[in-house]
Amino acid sequence: MPLNPCEIEAIDKHVNHLTTNLSSIDLMPLLIDHQILTNQDVERIQNDNDDKTKVTIVLEMLKEKDPGQFYKFCNLLQASSNEMTATYAAKMLQHAVESNTITNRRPTRVRNRAKSSSGDVKSLSRSYAKICKHQDCVVFTWGNNQSYQLGSCQYEKLRVPAINKVISDYKPISIAGGTNNSYFVSSSGKVYELGKPIITNPVKTKDYGYHNQILTAPQLVFGMKNVFVTEVTIHPDGEYAMAITSNGELYTWGCGPLGNNTTCSTAHPVKALSGKVIIQASCSVTHCAAVTSKGKLYTWGEGRHGGLGQHDLKCHMKPKKVKAFKDNKVKMVACGGTNHYNFTIAVTRDDRVWTWGDSKCGKLGRDNSQPTHLPAVIESLSNKNIIKVACSSECALALSSDGELYVWGYGDFLHPGFFRDDIIPYPYKMEILKDIQVADFAVGSSNVVICTTDGIVYTWGYNDYGQLGNGCRQDSLCQLCPVTALQFFKLNRVTCGFSHVFAWQSIV
Repeated sequence: MPLNPCEIEAIDKHVNHLTTNLSSIDLMPLLIDHQILTNQDVERIQNDNDDKTKVTIVLEMLKEKDPGQFYKFCNLLQASSNEMTATYAAKMLQHAVESNTITNRRPTRVRNRAKSSSGDVKSLSRSYAKICKHQDCVVFTWGNNQSYQLGSCQYEKLRVPAINKVISDYKPISIAGGTNNSYFVSSSGKVYELGKPIITNPVKTKDYGYHNQILTAPQLVFGMKNVFVTEVTIHPDGEYAMAITSNGELYTWGCGPLGNNTTCSTAHPVKALSGKVIIQASCSVTHCAAVTSKGKLYTWGEGRHGGLGQHDLKCHMKPKKVKAFKDNKVKMVACGGTNHYNFTIAVTRDDRVWTWGDSKCGKLGRDNSQPTHLPAVIESLSNKNIIKVACSSECALALSSDGELYVWGYGDFLHPGFFRDDIIPYPYKMEILKDIQVADFAVGSSNVVICTTDGIVYTWGYNDYGQLGNGCRQDSLCQLCPVTALQFFKLNRVTCGFSHVFAWQSIV
């Protein structure tokens, strides 16, 4: 199928991004695809163990085959993050000009290599597959990048997925996206941040200095250096984050209900939960919840509409146990809502799903038009073996062990095929996914992304910043969008920020 103009432009940008951020050796698959190098050339290059020689050979071959492409390629490599590659590209270019092999010209923008190959998004996916053939973990990113929340990339919007080589090298075990920032946990248990820092009032010392700037490269979260983190989370609309360590401590930081009787701080453990082993936690814009290894549920933050499950409907600055679950053990929790109108979902070990809090727009998934602090069961989800729940501002999703995805609440982006202002008051099994078994899902501010048990990624919703990953600008409220550029990868994890997306193959 031929590319439409917006797909051509999007792929053009991302191939350029790829060539700018990878070394010349990583680019060999692209050069083969477009007949700049042959397989024999590559064998000759790979037989030399010296990186310096490899770079030189690549450039010499390119100069002999196509001086025009050589000039363009050298200009790209001079902007590479690989210092050695950039230096030798500059020297080779200077030598070629001095020896009259090529004429000195203005740098020319490289046109779309993928487009000239096969005229299909598949060519981009094949190029990605070759580049990542020997990598243990590959992370793809797309969507809004205005604050560099996707990493060191020069484009404000990525409309088709791009390989994030920097994050991939950390082999992340957990990734989370906020409004204008992102977090990930490396395989060594360190938590890093990207984009616009959520610490708005850092203490002015040398150690805090980087918090005043946009982070274009991963930076360790201050205060988390000497702990081993297993999971990080932040609400797509939120301005604070949470992390769980290997020994079950919960850390919070940013600006919001941090659980330490403060609303703005760098990373610290939540003291009220000291001695308790936290196995899972969630947060909305205004409230938080944490589950212990013993099945106890603690909540804190804004409670006026009952989202905390506390009878007094007050704001609590420190975690407080939800007494309604004294006879039931909780295994997971999700927080949603906006401002004061928050709500909560919990799944107990007997496979029942409970909701409470603000009830507008069908958020609670049951027949109750009034907000309530009393958790009640969604009967239609009982014994469905729900393995994951998530909330957005006014909607919720739940995934069963059979790969069935249920949705309820309001969100014109949430349920493809429904009318724009439809409210679903009860959990609805998405019929559009009847032939698809979902392995993981994530919901952003106005989009949803899923990956199937076959490793295929689909998206739907609004597409203001390219968060659908299909290369187009149009929204998709009525049908699924397969992310074609990822079709040769078996991905099993996805996560969303406000309007940006990550997809990767988990190593755990």
